[in-house]
Amino acid sequence: MPATLVVLKGISPRAWEHPADAAALQALRKLPGFDLVVRKTLGRFNEWAMHLRLGRGAVEVTERDHPRLHRIYADVLHTLDAPQVWPLYVQRMPLINAAAMGMDAPFISVADKALDLLGDDALRVILAHEVGHIMSGHVLYKTMLRVLLYAGWAALSFPLSTPLVVAVIVGLAEWDRKSELSADRASALAVQAPALVIQTLQSVQGSHTDALGEEYERLGLGPDAARAIDRVVRAVREVVGRHPPIDKRVDEIRAWVDSGDYARIVGGEYPRREADEGWEPSQLDGLREAAEPVRVWLKQARGTATRQAGLAAAWFRKVAGEE
Repeated sequence: MPATLVVLKGISPRAWEHPADAAALQALRKLPGFDLVVRKTLGRFNEWAMHLRLGRGAVEVTERDHPRLHRIYADVLHTLDAPQVWPLYVQRMPLINAAAMGMDAPFISVADKALDLLGDDALRVILAHEVGHIMSGHVLYKTMLRVLLYAGWAALSFPLSTPLVVAVIVGLAEWDRKSELSADRASALAVQAPALVIQTLQSVQGSHTDALGEEYERLGLGPDAARAIDRVVRAVREVVGRHPPIDKRVDEIRAWVDSGDYARIVGGEYPRREADEGWEPSQLDGLREAAEPVRVWLKQARGTATRQAGLAAAWFRKVAGEE
């Protein structure tokens, strides 16, 4: 990472927004019934409930508590010239992870495992990624996806509308994967060393793979059982996976750097936030491509879900000794 970083004064998130991110978001907003699901979701959950859930074992980062992380976070906000300081928490979690959440008042959480295993530069990459999400306005829809996935859409009281909710979840998941490509670019601009972003992505992936293997071993699962679980996990990720494959993200960063856009931005050639009022991303660029996975998945969902549910049920019956 360069000894001296260029402060990107007044930078607009448009500078790092991936075209597929904007296109997928436009496709999502055009889903029939999407506004209804948004209203229902926001009506049932609020910031207070999220902070309450986070508060179990979480510590807010200050100069006194987690001073190292506080300093790194302040540097990231300064380099990206963030318009405000969002609350940052450290949360107990067995894997390296970080997330930006919230509806009206965004905040960031980082797993304590990340502080134990990552150096300052890698932590900068992770924090800048989440700041990029907030500055790009991603957090509302990312929070909605978490609510729908983990709270269960049945709790949202959508009478006779399960296909509608499933369509929105799939659309959100498809956009969510694209939004990661934008946030990776924000990371590269904050550390001003794209190779460091690539290195961090690959190292975090490796740590997750190792942790999963250790968990299988702890549970006493043999290779066949582990492979069966992996197949189900991969099938689920194809539908609602939160992140694109690491190889895809690495390729996208390299292509962006090779295009010259990264160098132009660091050199001072980028859109400013002051010009953002009234700006809307193109509703045409890449829209068809972004919407296609949603259409295809909806067509195949019933058969795929039934097959994978059957495999999972059979495996669990076997493990439980029912067969």
